Amino acid sequence: MTTLFSMEMEQAVLSTLMTVDNSLNALDVKPSVEDFFATRHQEIYAAIETLNIQGREYDGIVLKEHFEAQNKLHQIGGEEYIIELMAAPSRPNSIKTYIFKLKKLTECRKIEEAGKRIVELAQNTLLDDLPIKAQEIMAGVDGVVSTGSRHEVSDSAVIALEVLNTKQQHKKNQSGLAYGVNTGLRDLDAMIGDIEPSHLCVIAGAPGGGKTTMAQMIAINAVKRNNAPTLFFSCEMAHYEVTNRLLSCLGRIPFEHIKRADMTDDDYTSWVHMTANVFPQYPLTIVDKAGITIAEIRGEIKKTVAQHGRIGCVIVDYLQLMTDHNYKDQFDVITAVSKGLKVIAKDFHVPVIALSQLKKESIGRKLTMSDLRGSGQIAQDADQIIMLYPDEANLGVVIANVVKNRHGKSGEVRLLSRFNYCQFVNVAKEGAA
Repeated sequence: MTTLFSMEMEQAVLSTLMTVDNSLNALDVKPSVEDFFATRHQEIYAAIETLNIQGREYDGIVLKEHFEAQNKLHQIGGEEYIIELMAAPSRPNSIKTYIFKLKKLTECRKIEEAGKRIVELAQNTLLDDLPIKAQEIMAGVDGVVSTGSRHEVSDSAVIALEVLNTKQQHKKNQSGLAYGVNTGLRDLDAMIGDIEPSHLCVIAGAPGGGKTTMAQMIAINAVKRNNAPTLFFSCEMAHYEVTNRLLSCLGRIPFEHIKRADMTDDDYTSWVHMTANVFPQYPLTIVDKAGITIAEIRGEIKKTVAQHGRIGCVIVDYLQLMTDHNYKDQFDVITAVSKGLKVIAKDFHVPVIALSQLKKESIGRKLTMSDLRGSGQIAQDADQIIMLYPDEANLGVVIANVVKNRHGKSGEVRLLSRFNYCQFVNVAKEGAA
């Protein structure tokens, strides 16, 4: 019998949900049914989710009526247990911490169960391929996340409706939260939509063509507008170089002033304001490491989840500089890296933005998916691919060619480059003032 659970925390979470109005919708990270160890707690939380989807209250009286209608009230301990939960201490200020701890206990139970299965394997001398079977079990442990991988279609339909409602709200009110992340550029976002959790978006372009600028705009939009904890893996630039670009964009400091160390008084004032007052509010972490591996990225994501309770966006600049020690040939390395990034997007239910180099012979012309450097696997794994190249007919205009969009439209969007402030801006619409 496992000891990896906490009845007190489970009761505190349920009590808070039942006694504080709209408490479930107010949560950034919601628990799942499996995060509750006690069967009756699982039943109660499932009922709360169902009532919430239906737009109904989920206090003690409504829950009692819900279980009575299903003839299940006795299964959760009757009306007496609902009253007991309602009387338990409500912890609205601590509920996020409790949910995070319950999720950690869920992961620990999964690992404990995997260990038991390996012990059972080791004791069975008649089975063939024991090492392979043990590796399969451990591979499952490595991918442990806070939700399971099996979903009944009826339950999945409820979640799909939640996602649909979120997207509709964002569509109606563009100042609202994106479902995932986006660029903040009107026409490009209208083309690709949100870069959703579990999506791998690849941004490719020539050196100096705006790949990192586009990536940093996504990072800024994620943390500034969505408060989404974001990891920016910089395999090429030092962390302070990435920060310099962010300061230029957000602080309106000409990038040339920063590069030449020729700052005006206004530049310094803006720099201090951003450093002291703005950046502390942004959950953005820069990981500055060349040759980083998929395993190291997974480790950093888990640290972010431990710190913030969730991960909102992962950016890799750029994937050809990543390493996989299992392979020597660069083609095989990039193939493994591409697959690994897509698995990360799925496992952690997070948008992954990966920058990509181009083949040398592709620079200076219109780009296609075949111009991605290293492996055709990138084009297969990506949900969106955005190619950036200059518009030869219009100085200062960059074409963002969406050559692949698995879940929407493809086509070209024109953007104005403002590289002196490390950003892109929208092309003004005809007739706009």
